[in-house]
This record gives sequence, structure tokens and C-alpha cells, in this order.
Amino acid sequence: MCRQAVWRENIHTLDRKRRKCSLQSAVILTVCLLACFLFAATNLVQWDTDITFTMPVASDLNRAAGVDVSESMLYSPEWQERKDHIIQALQSGCAYNSFAATTHKSLRVMGSYVHEGIFLICSTSKAYINFEVEPVGTPKYLCRESYGEATREVRRGNFRLRAMELTTMTSVDFVVKAPALVCSMGHAADVVRSNWHI
Repeated sequence: MCRQAVWRENIHTLDRKRRKCSLQSAVILTVCLLACFLFAATNLVQWDTDITFTMPVASDLNRAAGVDVSESMLYSPEWQERKDHIIQALQSGCAYNSFAATTHKSLRVMGSYVHEGIFLICSTSKAYINFEVEPVGTPKYLCRESYGEATREVRRGNFRLRAMELTTMTSVDFVVKAPALVCSMGHAADVVRSNWHI
């Protein structure tokens, strides 16, 4: 009688342990699936989702300055795909409007802003990121610039541009002298860096 009671007690203990183990396994599986879903939603969707161009509005100018992209990220497969989408979206802004330049501030991904500081010059179809602008000489060109419904006139001079040109993925360092480029590139650089004010 004693042996039978101990045996039954052991069976009940084993059953409880099995149920507890099954419950723990189900919880772990659920957590793993949720983690995989969150990873996919935050990483993969960003690269595979269309980037759309929206018409510039003056309130875009209040957004934070565009950020540079790290050297290691620039050459990653994810960034290569993303930058192609960004360039296409910026070019679509040029194609359907009479803009001299387009910037990341007019781009959206699933309703969210694109944060990388990029501008594209419409006349050359070249896009630049991680740029530095250094004035060379005195301002001599009167540039009429607009963003959304905001317009201003500003004097600009030649400047040195150091940047990564995105279509060819090459570093560039040159002095911008052509009046039209001085105006459009200077304007775009100011917008990207949130330095364009009325």
C-alpha cells in the first residue's frame, strides 16, 4: 500500500512538471516569435518599403537637421538598397516639379520622415550625403530660393563641397563655381542642415 501511494504521488508530480515545462516552452516560443516579428518590422520593412516624395512645406524646415551615415553603414547591402529608393524618390520630385534641388525633408517612409541628410541636384541628377560646405571667396550671386510657400533672396559665393556622391558611391571634393549650382547646392545644403531661414 505504501509503495502504491508513493508511485501515484510520483506520477502526479511528474504530470505537474510536464505541464509546467510545456507552459514554459510555449511562453519561450511566443517570446521568440514576437522578437522575430519585431525585428522584421523595425529592420526589414524600412528597407523594403517604398519611399515617397511629398511636396515641401515650410513646416519641414522646423525639423531636425539631417544626419550623416556612418562609413560602415554606407557600404552595407541594406543601405545600398535604401539609397537607391531614396535617389528614385528624390528624382521623382525633380521630374514632376520645377525644382533645382530636392532633399530628404520631402521624403517619407510609411508616413515617417527620412532622417539621413541627403540632397539631389536636379540638373545633374547627383545626390550627396555626409557633406561639408566651406565658403571660398566673397558672396557675389543673388539667389532667389523657396521652400514650400516660403521664399527668400540671399547672396552666395563659390564654395568647396566635400561629400559622398551617392549614385557612384565616390568621395568628391571640388569647388562649386557655376552660379546656378552655387545657388541650388547652397540652398539644398542649408535646408538639409536646417540653416535655411527667412
